[in-house]
Amino acid sequence: DGEGHNNSDGDDGVGGNGGSGGKRTVLEVAVKRKLDDILERLSDRQTRPPVQSEVEEHSPYTYFFVQECERMYWLVSEIRLSLQELDSALKGDLSLSAVMERLMHSLYQDTLPEAWAALSWPWVDSLGAWLADLVRREKQLAEWTSTLTAPKVVWICGFFRPLAFLMAMQQVLARRNGWRVEQLSLSVDVSKKTNPEDIESASRDGAYVHGLFLEGAR
Repeated sequence: DGEGHNNSDGDDGVGGNGGSGGKRTVLEVAVKRKLDDILERLSDRQTRPPVQSEVEEHSPYTYFFVQECERMYWLVSEIRLSLQELDSALKGDLSLSAVMERLMHSLYQDTLPEAWAALSWPWVDSLGAWLADLVRREKQLAEWTSTLTAPKVVWICGFFRPLAFLMAMQQVLARRNGWRVEQLSLSVDVSKKTNPEDIESASRDGAYVHGLFLEGAR
């Protein structure tokens, strides 16, 4: 993770020159390597939110997934843009700004950059783990955009706004049965199935989810 290169006085060789012409520091070499790796991993990852004319079913689920896709689109766009600008600075084509320096330190220390965190879900682990999580989340959204149909089983913790999914589910049930949303209450039944792929069809009375975490359970 490169942390072993940090000096006790905080001097890691940033220099502020943006790599213009001179020999690159240890930090710049490490950051360039990680920068290229992230851009490569995201090369085919940018779920485009479907335009209104592409969506035939205007259900609460559809609205929810469109919102999720938009959030992912802007997050991935921010990642790409900030990394491309930093890459240009390392080549000497742009001046290294304070924002770029902070991004460099985050990449070097394997921590989530603040600009990305502002568009992200809550996160306290390493940047590497966050990127793996992002790819998995994007995959779930990409599956929806390929069919524009709510999946049989959803990874509920893989959404930016998990509670919004539950609200959409309640709205779907209310419309289907002629109920008021205020009349509904949320309950959870634990299935005996342990593999999401074993679910053959979507639930008629709610939704199948996986990835829930229990706090204080016995």
